Amino acid sequence: FREVQKSIKDSVKSLLERKIQVFGLSELFTITNNSIICNKNGVEFIFNGLLDHTLDSIKSIDNLKIIWIEEAQAISKQSISIIEPTVIRNNNSSILYTWNPKFEISPIHQHLIVNPPEKTKIVNITYLDNPFLNSSALSEINDMKRRDYKEYLHVYKGNFKQQNDNAIWKKEIIDQHRIKLCPSVFTKIAIGVDPAKRSRKGENDEWGIVAAGIDNSGRAIVLEDASGNYTPEQAS
Repeated sequence: FREVQKSIKDSVKSLLERKIQVFGLSELFTITNNSIICNKNGVEFIFNGLLDHTLDSIKSIDNLKIIWIEEAQAISKQSISIIEPTVIRNNNSSILYTWNPKFEISPIHQHLIVNPPEKTKIVNITYLDNPFLNSSALSEINDMKRRDYKEYLHVYKGNFKQQNDNAIWKKEIIDQHRIKLCPSVFTKIAIGVDPAKRSRKGENDEWGIVAAGIDNSGRAIVLEDASGNYTPEQAS
């Protein structure tokens, strides 16, 4: 699964097909337009986007044993709440999340790192753990390390991005204006919403959702930032 998958071309299906051929395993699998089936035990690989599903539609997929969520840094809290109860009801089932860390506030980081469920196993992997890394790729990595060390730490070492590249309000400015004690009375409270637009690939941009209030002195205070990647239904 991915959070958004508008076409089978967006999935890892083509990668798995290539690996089956490279390792000479073609006779063991039947490859269809939408799935890969193991001829030996009947296990079927299916490829879907989570935003296209509800709790009921996920439940209708019979006998899910292993779910792989790719690009999990983009997964929403809503999708996590849909997929995990479905898997739990199957005996000896498991979920594998793989992702490149982006922001510390991302739902997947909060769910698995900050407050992980029982029996969660975290494995941190970087390019240094790749035995097949070729010299050309290593040269590019070292070049980025020399030119833009912060970006190198994010792209190749898994460090968080400190802020969105297109952010209007930079993190250092926000930190300078943080307050320790929030007023208990406000003369006005407002909710600001900046809806996402659809990209050419059909993926959602991030929704901007902020709650703010004005205290008795006329000072505007941001109370909560609930921005994130949502469908229109989730955002409402």
